[in-house]
Amino acid sequence: MERLFALRQFLIMIVGLVGGVCLIGFSIIRMDTQLTGTPGQFTAQHCESEKTRRGGVNWSCTGSFVADDTSFTLESAEMDTTFDSEPTAPVAAKAEDADATTVVADDPKKWAIPGGTGVIIFVIGAFMLRGRLRDRKENRAAAAV
Repeated sequence: MERLFALRQFLIMIVGLVGGVCLIGFSIIRMDTQLTGTPGQFTAQHCESEKTRRGGVNWSCTGSFVADDTSFTLESAEMDTTFDSEPTAPVAAKAEDADATTVVADDPKKWAIPGGTGVIIFVIGAFMLRGRLRDRKENRAAAAV
């Protein structure tokens, strides 16, 4: 029974560390586009709906992007985030440059919430790892005596 508990703790620790790093990484990419990208308007041309676990619907869209300063236009770009309803009007977005294939909605919550969640679960995994390493060190010291 104790072995099963240790295995469960180990798996939670790994999921926390790996999941946290992944969420933080994805958020950093979105944050970079939010901070340094070119602002513009995304116009959805094709959207697909997907049901969520809670019974809602998320919309994933592709379309065109026009930079506000008219420096470039992306004829085919994928929106990095999903919508709660199918967009019928242009949406504020940002794109890295004229070679981008993906645009990001101009909304800080789209990177701050996943990034904050990633930090929290990473910290939980790190504390579990720290505790596990400390327990092993104490067990070795007790066995040596």
